[in-house]
Amino acid sequence: MDRQKNARMKIAIVSNPNSSLTTEKMVGICSYLQELLVKYEVIVHTRLGGDSVPDTHGVVKLSSSVQEMDYKALLRTAILEILQEKPILIITVGGDGLASYVADTVITHLAISQRPAMIGVAAGTANVGPIVSLAVNQLPSLKLDAMEIIEVDAIEVLDGSEHVGYAFNDVIIGNSLLATIGGKVANISVEALVTHDQKVVIQPGQKIVDKTFTITTNGQITKISNSKEIKQIIVTSLQFDQLYGRAIFGALCLGKERGPMAAIGLSNRVIVDADSAHWSEPEFTTIQHLVFTPDLEITLCNLGEDAHIVIDGNPYLRKNQKISFRLLPAVLKALRSHRKGGTRYEAND
Repeated sequence: MDRQKNARMKIAIVSNPNSSLTTEKMVGICSYLQELLVKYEVIVHTRLGGDSVPDTHGVVKLSSSVQEMDYKALLRTAILEILQEKPILIITVGGDGLASYVADTVITHLAISQRPAMIGVAAGTANVGPIVSLAVNQLPSLKLDAMEIIEVDAIEVLDGSEHVGYAFNDVIIGNSLLATIGGKVANISVEALVTHDQKVVIQPGQKIVDKTFTITTNGQITKISNSKEIKQIIVTSLQFDQLYGRAIFGALCLGKERGPMAAIGLSNRVIVDADSAHWSEPEFTTIQHLVFTPDLEITLCNLGEDAHIVIDGNPYLRKNQKISFRLLPAVLKALRSHRKGGTRYEAND
């Protein structure tokens, strides 16, 4: 690629200001990224880790008039300011939650042809992907033109009729999420984090549904069994799961190479649980799976008091008695290590 042409291209680096990484480690990662992107104009934001990138030639620090607001609103406003600079790529330094917040703003505010590609450096509690695909130890060998570009599906989550967010990893219906406290992963309260910005360790609640709980598919009631045993509900895209031909996965094995598909699972125990003691006894886990395609809307009706929403590790307090899910194919472009047969990334795409 032409060096002069690349010099006019912009790549944004967004890091989590609340990251559990030390300042020294965060500065080290961002400094290394800046060195790798020497041919490009690097965009950072003063409210999203801008201080972690040395203020040298080629770095643009965006000034913001953002007043004090909650983290989600601040992040959304800052990302919108970054998007005004029209970067071709956004690199996040954090976990799946940060990548999900950034991607939600990108998808919500830009037409698909205008959306920059994304890639994440794993520096959070959960680093599952598909956006977060780079380990820190892979940075020394990172070459953008050796990366593969993929189109990523997302699960849109609606609380009543209100858009909540897009999940690229999974949606958990429960009252807890995983967080890092003192270097250890723990279950913390959704309500305490959202309402008071406090990490309060709790045992995951199990009042997920009430006696009149139902699930509808495009408005038609779908039969389920043993709703009283539901302790957690999980929704995920099947886009990247390598499950084909493994019968133990049941209907989930349909997700391999059969077009865009997702699944909802009703579990009789809490799957997302940092307490290993809860898994020490050999007990059967029963999960009812429903596989669905983009033409179907899945709605949970009449939920219990512990049924809040966690999207890729980001917490939301449920407001309504109905939560709905829709699978949206190919809403975002992401980068990952190139694989045989994949489409290589070109920075001028």
